[in-house]
Formats: sequence, structure tokens, C-alpha cells
Amino acid sequence: MFAAGPVATAVTLAVAEPVTLAITALRGGAPAAWTPAELTDLALWLDAADSSTITLNGSTVSQWDDKSGNNNNASQATATLQPSLSGNDIIFDGADDGFNLTSQVLGEMYIYTVARGSGYLFSDVDDRIIYTNSDLIYWASETGGILSGLTVSGYDDAQSQITEEFYNNVDTATTALNGQDSLTGTFQSDFSISRIGLKWDDPTGISTWNGAINEIVIATDNADRQKLEGYLAWKWGLAENLPNDHPYRVDGRLFGFGSYKALSPSDSDLLVTSDGDMFIVQ
Repeated sequence: MFAAGPVATAVTLAVAEPVTLAITALRGGAPAAWTPAELTDLALWLDAADSSTITLNGSTVSQWDDKSGNNNNASQATATLQPSLSGNDIIFDGADDGFNLTSQVLGEMYIYTVARGSGYLFSDVDDRIIYTNSDLIYWASETGGILSGLTVSGYDDAQSQITEEFYNNVDTATTALNGQDSLTGTFQSDFSISRIGLKWDDPTGISTWNGAINEIVIATDNADRQKLEGYLAWKWGLAENLPNDHPYRVDGRLFGFGSYKALSPSDSDLLVTSDGDMFIVQ
């Protein structure tokens, strides 16, 4: 282990071409882990990695408990409509599986979801957020499409990703993927959600959610956006999907990870772990 305080040295790493790098070594340690529990504006938090929040009906999930403290649990009383559980994945069959929330989430909201798949992700009687298997999003309210049939660059229904939908409760809807803003549209009415994976009430040819959901966090303020992105990315193995300049792309200490992400030499920062010590390439 290194003594406290930064120590600068020069080393040569074996990469594609021999290259000499200046490295600062910082003393490692076991940091306290930041989680959404620290948010004061938490509206909903569903976490499939926390088995204590999941009520099983055999191999299917009848209730997924809200960890926000608002008791806005996701439940499904009809056994044939209950998603299944596989490891830390809540699996939706794309035919009719889904949950209803105890209470509507409405007004200003910032939604973060770790998921893979396509179909209805969130909905209410007249509102919906849909991702298709051709990389399109349909975000609509009762007055019509807000972001209708637009491409979300980089979306892949076969890969777990962090989808982000932000509504400012005035007139703006923004989508992001893995920490990178994608699309912005204008609202003409309120927006709310009360269903996960299920369709809205109007007829549609798009399926219920077909895929998996791992975690959902909804806040009513976006001041901690990068922390939420970093928390989800490190927890679910998605850190390399974050933008290169994201503060938590290579450093997961805030979220309780004892090792640091080693990225390719082409990245602006390269962190490597050796017995709990962190190295920052400069």
C-alpha cells in the first residue's frame, strides 16, 4: 500500500505501442456507498437486486416493493399477468405481463431505468413511453405524440442500458441514454405513469414490455443526475457505456466499489487497481 497523499512516478505499460505515462497513485480504501436512499426528492425506487422487496407467487412476481419510502409498490394480482424472476432480472413476456403502481406518479419527474427489451415501458390511462426494437421511441400524452417515432441513437433492445426520461412539468420532455442526452420535445398537457410494462387504454399494435427490467429510480428533481447515472452504471456493469467525460465513468468509489475500472489507453483517464490502490494516468 502507498503512504497517504499522492506520489508521482513514471512507468511503462505494455500497450499496443510502448508508451511512458506519468501516474499518480492515490491511497485506496473502502468508501461509504452512495445510493438513491440519500435523495430527498425520491418518488419511486424499484430494485430487483434487493430480494427482500420481491414477493413471489411460485416463479412469478406478484409485488415489487418501493424502496423510496412512499409505499408506491408495483403489483399484479392476476397470476397469468405476473412477470417472472430470473436472477436479478424481472422478465416481461411481451404478451401481457406488467405491474400497476399503488399511486400515480405525475408532474415533474426524472426517470432512470436499467432495462433491455422493447414495447411499453411505462404508461397510464392516456400516457405512454415506448421503445421499439428498431430504436424508436414513442412518448405520448393524452393530446398526442411528444416524441413520436424518433430514433434514440445507440438504443439496442438486446442489451441492458440506462434509459432516461425527463419531464419538467411545464413544456419539455427530454430523453437520454446511458448519460447522453438524445431527444427533446414539447408537451401540451400533463404527463403521468401508473403502469410498468403494460399498455395504455387506447388500441395499439405495439406489445407490452418484452424483455427485462432491473431497476427503476424516479426523482422529482434532477440535481443528482450524474450520481444516479453513476450508481446504476457501476451497479449493473454499464460504466463503459457512460460518456467519456462523465465523472463516474472510470471511478466507482462513491458507490462502494473497491476496484476501479480499467479502460483502454485511448481513454482520457486510465484507472487501474493494485491491492486497493488507485492509479490515475495523466
